[in-house]
Amino acid sequence: LQRETAARFHYLKSDLIDKLAEIRDIRRERYSVVVRLWLAPDGRIQKFKVVTSTGDARLDRDLVAAIESLDRVSEMPPAGLPQPVRLRIVSRI
Repeated sequence: LQRETAARFHYLKSDLIDKLAEIRDIRRERYSVVVRLWLAPDGRIQKFKVVTSTGDARLDRDLVAAIESLDRVSEMPPAGLPQPVRLRIVSRI
């Protein structure tokens, strides 16, 4: 399960990074943020929480809106995946 879980995290993080890269106002910023995601068995994002702020309220709102628009990840999570999934997203421009 550990190796499979690591591979799934890769897809999850890639999906999230791809979504953020679509949004010009986010793509042009330098930031680091930690999010927690709860996933349904079919890959839908049931809920999420931004754990750390970027320090910029507008950017935080844009990030929340982007994650809300993702809806689901491209791969179904493995059975028994510990939830929430914690991801750190870093943009270095």
